Amino acid sequence: MSTSAFYTATVPQSLPEDGENQINEFQISDVERFFELPSCVEWIVSKNLKRVALQFPDQFLKYSSCCVDEIAAAHANCDGVIHYGDACLSRPSETIPIKYVFGRFPMNLKVLKTKFEMCKFEKDELKLLLVDSVYAHSTDEIYRVLDENGEDGSFLKSKVAESPEAEIQEETQLSLGRLVDKRFFDAENVKVLFIGSSESPFLPLWLMSHPQCQTVVHFDPQTGELQESQLV
Repeated sequence: MSTSAFYTATVPQSLPEDGENQINEFQISDVERFFELPSCVEWIVSKNLKRVALQFPDQFLKYSSCCVDEIAAAHANCDGVIHYGDACLSRPSETIPIKYVFGRFPMNLKVLKTKFEMCKFEKDELKLLLVDSVYAHSTDEIYRVLDENGEDGSFLKSKVAESPEAEIQEETQLSLGRLVDKRFFDAENVKVLFIGSSESPFLPLWLMSHPQCQTVVHFDPQTGELQESQLV
């Protein structure tokens, strides 16, 4: 089975201070960490797999690249799939083991903190932090920066589920691959703080699925830009 190289469709026109150095350093030294190669090897060995399909984001896939293409893997006689990139985490069949690797882009927390200081959030409004999967590894640090900026505990919690079998707590609900505070689903008006690429396909999908999200504050770590938009 042929595959394509893992890539991001976003090519930033400008980068925040030290951003270009971060990208260059990432390309040289962080490949193993970005692709989680040690855990992939451990997973293959632990499952005793002999032929593993590597599914990368690709416009030629039969299904959306967020879905595991089990049919193609079966046609290639694979006994396992490693799925790279964002994933909707829809529950696949039980016929083949699957590992998800979301990727790990660097997050400049200093730039993030500076931008947050410029953004005013109302204490009495419902707010949800939504993080694109390639920055999910920085979610706890992003919450910490929010707390330091006076938003201590004021954001509804959400995080990327690591697998379809992720444990769902009583106070959370799974939606589009995210474990989200249940209070979000009953709300009529929510402001979303989205951390991710300006061209991320996940944000419009989320907004179409959850019409209660009427305002979006969007921070793009690759460009360092922060924008707020009113949807209704």
